[in-house]
Amino acid sequence: MNKALRFIFVVCLITLSSQSLAQNVLVPVNAKWRYYDSAIAPANNWHHPLFDDSKWPLGKAQLGFGEGDEQTRLAKTSAGTPIIAYYFRHEFNWNGPNVPTKLNLRMLVDDGARVFINGIEVHRLLLPNGTQSGQPRLTSNNSDVHFATGSLIEYMWYEVTLNKKVTLQQNNVVAVEVRQISQHSSDVSFNLELLLN
Repeated sequence: MNKALRFIFVVCLITLSSQSLAQNVLVPVNAKWRYYDSAIAPANNWHHPLFDDSKWPLGKAQLGFGEGDEQTRLAKTSAGTPIIAYYFRHEFNWNGPNVPTKLNLRMLVDDGARVFINGIEVHRLLLPNGTQSGQPRLTSNNSDVHFATGSLIEYMWYEVTLNKKVTLQQNNVVAVEVRQISQHSSDVSFNLELLLN
């Protein structure tokens, strides 16, 4: 094989490989997300696909405050009240089978999170099972079950293969609720990548 043909062959391989990888990324790192950062809880159906989030601001990940590496800065308080829970929504398109074989979730999150795809909770990280949507009740001893139960290292990516069968449509919504570990938390971080393997 002469040099010109070899060069064309390598370029074709690289192109096909990069296209294949691009098709596997459903939600890219540093995507733009609709977000809600208020001490008043959003509507109960905030995570459903048909929820109207057009009035929520749009910001590029990483979203948060207190670390200095945020692309979009979130509010720490609202009218003097600490914000304990933050809400994020991102839409993506899909043209493959309704039930993909394997989805990998990667998150950079501080502190706990619940992840929904098309209104169905698919993963929970450092949150108790009883957690419901809405701002946690602030208590004097921070014993409320709605706070996160722990915290990850802010700059480390958490990875998991989703166990639940996820049904995808042509238009899909990933919705994430991120909760603080206490009302005195000094930072919050959020970024996410969703991959099809």
